[in-house]
Amino acid sequence: MQIGRETVLISRTRKGQIRGFYNIGRHLVKVHIREYLGYVWVCLADEPPSFEEDVMGAIEERLGDVHAIDGYDVANLSLGRRIRYDVKANWKLIIENFMECYHCATIHPELTEVLNATGCTCPAWWKAGRMSAPRWSCSTA
Repeated sequence: MQIGRETVLISRTRKGQIRGFYNIGRHLVKVHIREYLGYVWVCLADEPPSFEEDVMGAIEERLGDVHAIDGYDVANLSLGRRIRYDVKANWKLIIENFMECYHCATIHPELTEVLNATGCTCPAWWKAGRMSAPRWSCSTA
């Protein structure tokens, strides 16, 4: 998984424990890992912020109750439908257009606040899944 410019290696032991490492020079350094809602959450900080306050707090802020997300059964979501179509454009343009909002939480965090203030609903991953240390980032388990 990528966190900013860092590549994090995620592995699962034979007993099912998840471990994460990233490469510093010739050394693998352990990173903080947490499994929640079917995702692996990673924090590169030496001392990670509280997962409960940071991630679960963001859930509670958006949904009003941290347990409200349980109704979505996020850990068991699956692909419902895939649509393929040809677009008469350079593939890089399509990818860039698709990825436009993925960088907003880390590069333009003030934008998410403005959009929320105007009544536009920002997806939860804009802030809950920020991809810069020391915050928690996630990828599917």
